[in-house]
Amino acid sequence: MLLLLCVPAYTVAAPVRVKHKHQSKPVDDRMFVPTPDSLVFQNEAIDAMGLPRIRDDRQLRSLISENALVPVTQNQYVRISPKLEAKRRYVKPSVDAFLQELGQRYYAQFGEPIQVNSAVRTIKTQISLMRWNRNAAPIHGEKASAHLAGVAVDLQRRGLTPQQIRFIQQRLSAFVQSKMVIVEEELKQPCFHIVVTGDYASSPVPNFPLGMQSFDLLFPRPDQPRPPDGAEEPAKPREPVKTSSLEQRRETELQRKLCEDKELNCEYVTSLFADSRFELTVPPPSSPPPPTGEAQPRDRERNPYLARRFGLLTAESLERGRQFVAVHALTFDAAYTIYGVPKEVILGHLRIETDFGIATPRTRHPLGTAPAFNRLVTLYVHRSTTHNRQRFALTQLKDLIKAARANRWDLLAIPGSSTGAIGLLQFEPENFYIAVDGDGDGIIDLFDGDDAILSLAHFLYLHGFDDNPKHQEKAIYSYYGKDPHKYYMKAVLAYAGAEASYLAGNPIALKLMSLPETDFPLGMQLFDLLLLQDQKEPL
Repeated sequence: MLLLLCVPAYTVAAPVRVKHKHQSKPVDDRMFVPTPDSLVFQNEAIDAMGLPRIRDDRQLRSLISENALVPVTQNQYVRISPKLEAKRRYVKPSVDAFLQELGQRYYAQFGEPIQVNSAVRTIKTQISLMRWNRNAAPIHGEKASAHLAGVAVDLQRRGLTPQQIRFIQQRLSAFVQSKMVIVEEELKQPCFHIVVTGDYASSPVPNFPLGMQSFDLLFPRPDQPRPPDGAEEPAKPREPVKTSSLEQRRETELQRKLCEDKELNCEYVTSLFADSRFELTVPPPSSPPPPTGEAQPRDRERNPYLARRFGLLTAESLERGRQFVAVHALTFDAAYTIYGVPKEVILGHLRIETDFGIATPRTRHPLGTAPAFNRLVTLYVHRSTTHNRQRFALTQLKDLIKAARANRWDLLAIPGSSTGAIGLLQFEPENFYIAVDGDGDGIIDLFDGDDAILSLAHFLYLHGFDDNPKHQEKAIYSYYGKDPHKYYMKAVLAYAGAEASYLAGNPIALKLMSLPETDFPLGMQLFDLLLLQDQKEPL
């Protein structure tokens, strides 16, 4: 039987003579364009792992019985094309783990799984494929097909929206830069051809924050890989920026103050200011003057979060919360068990802060449009700033730089708000000490759903959240602060109540046994945190 790979079959219709208007050539939006040496690199990686090319079904069955190949896990994150034969749905264990990692991130963003169109092949299968597909790779030599070793998969590309393609490209870019995968985007039969080059399960997951797909400004550069852990990123030449003499003096003053802090590395601080990605951000325009003439109805007392245009309590908004719970159900359970914070309250914060990190027509960049470092420096040096804002910016910058060093962040690839808040819950740097490593990977990533959920729960717990409704309101209010009308707190509770009713009417069917074992490996991080809580009193 012939395999149909990467692209669904199409029926052939008789040609019809039709006059067409001139159409421009479609834009090639591929990031990973194949080169003549792409297959050579793939085979070098396979040879380095000492993997055989699978000859026939007998050898395939032998590898499956030895657990050298495992079936591709199908769940809410990953599905398999129904056209792929059952005996071709196997991969190396590291490839299956990679698919689950990518699928979880994709599902959290779009609410649907990635699709695998091709996995392992035997030499016999590849020969059959070569008879009708002129683009098929050979069965031997330095350009043999990587599918023959069980380390390659083809992911569906046709039919995806530009946003979905961009998301997958940027996720894969992080793995490519970490030298964990080799990627090609095939054109004639559109798919992502991915070769996992190492033991994925024992390799560190690339520090690539969820939600970065929203930022063209912070697009990863494949020609400039991240430095190894513990190494400083070399300084890059900085383009001249138009600034006033006062702003230049303040920038120099700020750099000096940061270097004077004994807890900061001056060489690292200097490299940040020298990086070509550092620049002062344009301040937002001032509010327009009130219109003259007929008086407009005053809307000052109305809660802006509950306004119709914000869409807080719509069915679409509540469904996004439900999908987020489906992906992070175990983490929400842990947040309630450890801190006593129900998932509905956490969902209210996530929805209001960044809409779960999802770009929408109303908010195209929910996590920010410029690095948090640039934002805070601008806040310090801008000519209209005050001493209070300067002190605030300096304190936040110190905490941000410390966190970046501790968690090996690429600081100038971390987007933030105008006050330097980052992540799905817009944590301000001064609160980073509260943040929790929710997924147990040794790195706090506030763009990661698990880390964000437990970090917020920890914050609310430390601010007095318990079974008393008054204490709950006070803790939620403290997260936003300076809200005399308590709009934020009221909106969070309104969403929490609506989401509770929505989840009751639309329950989530979870098959916990099908979830990856690494979905929530909290380990010692949470144990240590519980010991730490005994030493801290709620604020």
